[in-house]
Amino acid sequence: MVAMEPVDVDPADIQRFASLYPSNARPIHSPNRRFILRQS
Repeated sequence: MVAMEPVDVDPADIQRFASLYPSNARPIHSPNRRFILRQS
């Protein structure tokens, strides 16, 4: 899921999330032949 608008997040929430889930990042991949769909 990709948000269309920025989401406000408290820095303390980010720190808590990072402490619970370290290394929660995946490398960015090119879309290749996958489609990015938009639903409104």
